[in-house]
Amino acid sequence: MNSIIQLLIEAIIVGISTIIIGNIIGFIISKIVKSNLPEICKDWNKFYIMEISLFLTGFTLHILFEILGLNKYYFNSIFLKTKRII
Repeated sequence: MNSIIQLLIEAIIVGISTIIIGNIIGFIISKIVKSNLPEICKDWNKFYIMEISLFLTGFTLHILFEILGLNKYYFNSIFLKTKRII
């Protein structure tokens, strides 16, 4: 498989994972921290702005980590030497 396509598939998976984890964390926080927002605020996310933002955050971070070499650096400099995740 082409390395660019592989990178894009990985970035999409990271983006979707970010949506899922972000929504779970948001749900938990909403149960812990109560807010008393006006009725008009209930429709704020009707265009899935939060989910799109979370996806683009995860997608962009994955691409940037690859471009900057941070994934390779972590794997070679830390993971291989310690055989554990920090």
